[in-house]
Amino acid sequence: MEIVELPDKIKHILSADKWYHATTRSNFENILSKGVIADHNRSSELDFGYGFYLTTSEKLAESFISRLCSWQGNTDGDPPVIMEYNFSPLEWFAGDKYNTTIFPEFDDSFAEFVFENRMNSATGEQLHNFDAIYGVMSDSVPTKLLLQYRAGEITREEVIQGLKKGNSMKQISLHSQDLCDIIKLERAYQYDPDTKERKELDIHERKSVASCQG
Repeated sequence: MEIVELPDKIKHILSADKWYHATTRSNFENILSKGVIADHNRSSELDFGYGFYLTTSEKLAESFISRLCSWQGNTDGDPPVIMEYNFSPLEWFAGDKYNTTIFPEFDDSFAEFVFENRMNSATGEQLHNFDAIYGVMSDSVPTKLLLQYRAGEITREEVIQGLKKGNSMKQISLHSQDLCDIIKLERAYQYDPDTKERKELDIHERKSVASCQG
């Protein structure tokens, strides 16, 4: 296997064996039933195109899904859920078996890539051929920026600059079904943003169905 030289900091992050997927209770039930489907969110407006997204930070995953549920007004009806997966993606990015890339900085290449993926997501087509992507996450509100751009209220350059506003959240997106089949769900819990309570969920429910359809 050909080894690609990666920065030590990136190697350390990609060596992590616990990754967290932030979702809702209904989506959690769907994943248990059907398994992780790489193109489940086709046509969705996402940074790196449709795929399965995870982060190394459990607390940031909780914060992200809590904000999202609050914005959508569904915290009570479809509460936040955190799913913990066990896998170490370093070999995917260091070897040549999978087509991968990284966006470690809030620079023009990151912003341009995010702009194209989000701007053209309505087609339902993947705009790249990467199996996995690791990168930063913009602290802006991309959906709002794209709405303003489509309405002619701001320029493309203003969108690009807005997408370069960073935070501490890092993400990995899986776009290959092979990789989605590799990762292993270890635990899951329902999260209450107000009390910070974590209610453990049964991940073995419907396991036989998931294994057949995974």
